This record gives sequence, structure tokens and C-alpha cells, in this order.
Amino acid sequence: MLHRLPFALRRPLGRAASSLALVAALASGAAVATALLESPAAAQSQPRYSRGFIAAYQPVAEIVAAEGGDYAAARAQLEAVHAAIENDDDR
Repeated sequence: MLHRLPFALRRPLGRAASSLALVAALASGAAVATALLESPAAAQSQPRYSRGFIAAYQPVAEIVAAEGGDYAAARAQLEAVHAAIENDDDR
């Protein structure tokens, strides 16, 4: 059928096909890039704090979170929090 069409009509059909192929390639490339970028964020897990760190940090967190908290008392307890660090998540 295409061989019977004049040359002027065959060219736009070829351009349309190549345009559709380009759109399909760009769309699939964007989908793959999006999936690759989202994968590391989804793979991250919750931090695993050590029990000793939680026990040392909890009172400091409560002091700071309280309305009109005593920051001087919290600052005095920070040395114990630093000493309780056992792993990278505690840092």
C-alpha cells in the first residue's frame, strides 16, 4: 500500500513512526530512571538504636520536648548520652 502512495504522503508517515518510537524510548527511559532513583530510598530501614543509648537519651528528649524545659539540665546529661553511643545508628 505504501508503494502506491506518492512520495510526499510517505514521508509524514515515516516521521510519525519515528516520532512514536522516540516517545516510547523516552517514556521507558524515564520509567527506568524513576525506578532506580526510588529504590535506595525504599531500601533504607529504620535506625536500630542500642538499649543503652535509648536509656540515656530518653530523659534528655523529655526535658527538651517539655514546655519551658530546663536546657541546662539537658546539657548536663549529654555526656552520658555521648558515652552510651554503641553503634553507627546511635551516632
